[in-house]
Amino acid sequence: MKRRTPQCITVRGEEEQQEEEEQQEEEEQREEEQREDGILRGRTGAGRS
Repeated sequence: MKRRTPQCITVRGEEEQQEEEEQQEEEEQREEEQREDGILRGRTGAGRS
């Protein structure tokens, strides 16, 4: 039964999933960059003081 579903539906679903995954990856990258920036700033600040 599932094999008879039109391809366009599955393709749309896959595209939506890819978009959601890409958005999540971008958010994760931003969070990691912010963390790294904070760690680097903390290290340099502690090292200078």
